[in-house]
Parts: sequence; C-alpha cells; structure tokens
Amino acid sequence: MADTSTPASVAAGLAGLLAGLNADEIASVLASHLAPEALAPVEAALAAASERAHKRRLYHIDVRDDALGRPGTMRAMIELFGRGAGIRVCRRWRDTARQAVPLTTKEEAKLCRAIVRGEGSSGCYDDPHLLANLGYYNVTTIDLSHESCKNIDDLEVNILAKRCPKLTTVDLSRCYELTDACLVALAEHCPCIKSISVDWCREVTSKGIVAIANPNIVHFGLANCSKVTPNAITTLAERCPKLSSVELPYRHITDESIAALVEGCESIVSIGLEDTNVSTATIIALAAKHDRLTTINLGRCLHITPDAILALAEKCTRLTSIRLAHCNINTPAVVAVAKNCPGLTMIILDSANIETSAIVELAANCPKLIWVSLDRCANVSASAAVLALSEHCPDLKVLYLSHTDITDGAAIEALVEGCPNVTGVGLGGTNISDATIECLSDGLYLSVINLTECPNISVAAIETLTNSDTRITYIWLDRRFQNDCTALRLAHEGIQINFRD
Repeated sequence: MADTSTPASVAAGLAGLLAGLNADEIASVLASHLAPEALAPVEAALAAASERAHKRRLYHIDVRDDALGRPGTMRAMIELFGRGAGIRVCRRWRDTARQAVPLTTKEEAKLCRAIVRGEGSSGCYDDPHLLANLGYYNVTTIDLSHESCKNIDDLEVNILAKRCPKLTTVDLSRCYELTDACLVALAEHCPCIKSISVDWCREVTSKGIVAIANPNIVHFGLANCSKVTPNAITTLAERCPKLSSVELPYRHITDESIAALVEGCESIVSIGLEDTNVSTATIIALAAKHDRLTTINLGRCLHITPDAILALAEKCTRLTSIRLAHCNINTPAVVAVAKNCPGLTMIILDSANIETSAIVELAANCPKLIWVSLDRCANVSASAAVLALSEHCPDLKVLYLSHTDITDGAAIEALVEGCPNVTGVGLGGTNISDATIECLSDGLYLSVINLTECPNISVAAIETLTNSDTRITYIWLDRRFQNDCTALRLAHEGIQINFRD
C-alpha cells in the first residue's frame, strides 16, 4: 500500500467516512501537510474503519422481533455477519455461533419428525436447523413413539440427549433398534427426566434400566421388554421411590420383584402387570397399601383369583381403568368392582367366566364407561348387555363383542340411539348380517370395526359402511374379501384393511 497511496486515494477514503466534504479539497490539504510515506498507514486505518462502519450498517437490518430468537434466523444472520458478529450480540447468539453443528441428511430426516414440545411453545417444529439448536427451546418432552420414528437408533437419541438437557419426558416406545446405549446417554445428559417409556424396545436390557433409574422418575414404561430381568425391577423399587406409574414387561417377571415394587414405591396409582407371575397375595398387598390406585392391567395374570379383584374393589374405589382379560374371575368380583368404583371408564373382560348380571350391574353403577370389551364372554347375553349399556352409559365410545351371541335387532338399534359417540365396534365371529352394518352406518361415526368371521355379511354391506359418513380408518375383514375390487378401492382411499384367515 506504501507504493500506491496518494493524497487522492486517502482523500477518497476520508470523504467516504465524512459526509459532506469534497475529496479534492481534502487531497490538497493532505498534500500540503503530510509526507508521501505517511499516507500508507492512514489509508490502511481508513479501510478498516470503513469495513467496521459497513458491518454496523448491516446490524440495523429490520428483523421482526418474534423472529430474532429463532435458530433459523440466528444462523442466517450469523452467516451474513460472521461468527464474530454473532458472538457479540448476546449469550444465546454466542452459543449458536459456537455450538450449532450441521447434521447429516439421514439424522435430520429421522429426528425432525419427532414431536417436540417446550415450555411456552405452541406446536411442532419441522425446521432443518431445529436440531442444532434444540437447547434454546427449553425442550421438556420428546415423543418418538409414532410410526415414522420406529427406525431411530442410539446415535439419534444420543444427539437429542446432548442438545436437550432439560428433558423431563421421553417416549421411545416401539423404537425397535434402540439399545441400552440410548438410556445411558439420557442418564448422563438429562438429569431431570421424570418419565421414560421404552415399551416394545426389545434390545433394551437390565443394564439400561439400571443406568437411568433415579429418584426423580415417576413413570417407567417397560411393556414387552423381554430382556429386562426381575433384578432390574427390584432395582427400580430401590432407586425410584417416587414411582407412581409403571408398565412391567413379560411373563418372566417374578412375583417377588413385583412385591418389592409394591413395597418400595409408595405413590403408585397406575400399574401394568399383564402376563406377569403376580400372585393374589401381592395384589391384596397392593390394594391395601395403594388405595389411590386408578389404573391396573392384570390381563393374562393366570395366578390370581377372584379374591384379588375383591380386594381391589374394596380398597381402591378410585379405579377408572381395570383390565382383566383371560383372568380367573367370576361374577361376584365384577359386581363388587361395579358397586365400589363408580368412576370406572374402562373395563376389559375378554374370556371372563361371568354372567349377564355382572354387565347389567356395571352399566347401572358406572355411567361414565367409555370402553367395554366382552370378547368371548360365553355366558353373557350380549344383547342384554348392549341394552343395559345403551340405557345407562351415553358416553360409551368402544364396545367389543367378538365371538358373542350378538345378533341383528333391537340391541344394535338401542346402541345407535343410546350411545351416539361410539367410534369403535368389534363384531368378529358373530352372526350379524348386512342389516346390522346398515344400522351402524346410518347412526354412528365409526372409525374402527372388526368384521372377521362374520359369514352373513356381504360386499354390499362393506360398501355401505365405507360410503357412509363413518370416517372409517381401520377394518378387519376375512381374507375372502381380499381380491374384491371394493377392498382394493378402499386401500387407495387411505383406509387400512387387515385381512385374516
């Protein structure tokens, strides 16, 4: 610059900074007062000053106030100004400039489908820059349990754990590829977790469960985690004294480990014990110690007797949901539940050895019922049961009557008239005909229906069902309908059809 600096070039720089002065006048003053060798450093200083002034003008770009805190806006402006400019704005911009790391396409495609809720947020985000800046949303809940996330792996969960240290609720249900590594990462980076669900994560073992177990946990979902041992359940009982809701895995879970859970966790209000080896004695102890219990699942618990249900009915009068499918229960036990638990909204009694009077008592005493399943209840008159429910339970939404003696006629008509909110019906293995389908189509907004093993229904009835304003999304049909043009057309309309032999 020393060889090219002249009074004219330096004057031009000064004129650019000092508005209103003529460059020729400044040049004449410089030529008379400065030696040529002094012009170079002056021009260099002017160039630096000009650059700083240009950046200051950029800083005054008009940006909506509600966009200034968004990661996408911050990243775009940092790219415009440079990392140094971003660091000077505020702590949040500084962290964005220093820590925002682009993700691979694969990672973005998987993780941007996650439902992310943060304190003060109003919805879901699908921003390609979201994941690099999740920490700024104060994310507290991440749900990866839906179909689009079933192939999420440990790497993605590790990224979420690092960038969302304030997580309190994480649902990883049915993410089949996850292993203990994801739970170890969550335990390391997210100390505030209170609710964790890994239902159907078949590769998760006791190691992962023990790693994340801590005194803050209030909900743990472990349904169908077949590699989790009874010792891990005992560890949960020791490390998670605030546990209030738990879904336990498969049939290998022992009665001793469940008893330890009942004894060690004093706040249990919801417990899932389906297909475990729980005993009548442990259920009686549960009822005695946890009278605030609202939800219990005892489906396929083959070692309990009606005495266990009687104890629950006597002590746990706040029950709203009880599942007793394929259990050894009788009519007096169900009647006791009906009379002592008026707030009941769900009861599952599949294959129960009960009589019609039990359902009549349920309907009369539990008017808030919204979900009733009586599949394969051979000793129950389905028509009488439906008439009772139609009379007393106007909020009913789901009714399963597969493999019962339900037929066309007054009971179906009463259901349509008395329970207009029904959206799901199970009628598989019954002798209903097209008349029942037409009645249901005309009176209800069905979304789910099971019509397998119904020999008296025709293609015309299925067309009636789907052409009406039923909003059907799931249908179970016999395979004899598979090649029918109607089924093919329905598949194209977005209705999921499940065919069974």
